[in-house]
Amino acid sequence: MKKADIIKTIQQEEAKMWLEVKRSELTYGQDSPLHAYDRTRWSAIHDLMRSLDINPDYTLPEAKQATQIIIEREAEKAMVEQFEQEDFDKRDIGF
Repeated sequence: MKKADIIKTIQQEEAKMWLEVKRSELTYGQDSPLHAYDRTRWSAIHDLMRSLDINPDYTLPEAKQATQIIIEREAEKAMVEQFEQEDFDKRDIGF
């Protein structure tokens, strides 16, 4: 196997594991043992990549799916914060 093939395989595994991390976070929450397990597995390969100076391949389908999950979660958080602020503002009795 050539060096380029090895790097590509590592990048593909990292992208798959990162997607698993994001999915388990959605499904079980950040504090769940299942999410912690997935994150630990991903972290090991991610640390290996950093030590070998290999960058993630964000063009892989799994990486794109994980990015989409992150974007959607951030949009949901922003909507909740906006709703909470609007609700708080409505309750302001103004001294």
